Amino acid sequence: MPQFQLENFVPQLAWLALFFVILYFGIVRATLPRISRVIDEREATVEADLSTAEGAKGEANSIRSAYEQEIAGARGQAQAAVADAKSRTARAIEERLAKVSAEIEEKTGAAQAAIGAQREAAMGEVARIAEGAAGEIVERLIGRTAAHDDVKQAVGAAIAKAA
Repeated sequence: MPQFQLENFVPQLAWLALFFVILYFGIVRATLPRISRVIDEREATVEADLSTAEGAKGEANSIRSAYEQEIAGARGQAQAAVADAKSRTARAIEERLAKVSAEIEEKTGAAQAAIGAQREAAMGEVARIAEGAAGEIVERLIGRTAAHDDVKQAVGAAIAKAA
């Protein structure tokens, strides 16, 4: 085999290097611009996507801050509405309580007056019964009728002492 003879080895290496250089630069010149163009297109696409993403992020941040401001405003309005409702409810309760208290005081006063009148009537009835009983007791004990004014005065003193 002539490839393995030493005298043919150096020329074969020279031809190998020559064809390698020709093929290498032929392939590199043919494919390198395409590869370079694809890499440049990818870089441009990535940069465009990054700038679009940054713009979208900025827009999202502005929307988020506007949303947070609206939420804070709505929260403030809700708290003000709750405070207003609480104060209106408290006023209504106080008014109703005052009205009910006045009604209760009025009914209590009327009840106390009725009780006082019934007590006076009962005490008058008790005094009348006591006067009759005292008169009969005095008549049985001493055998004669006591003066009505004396019996009335004695019963009145006894009731006053008991009260």
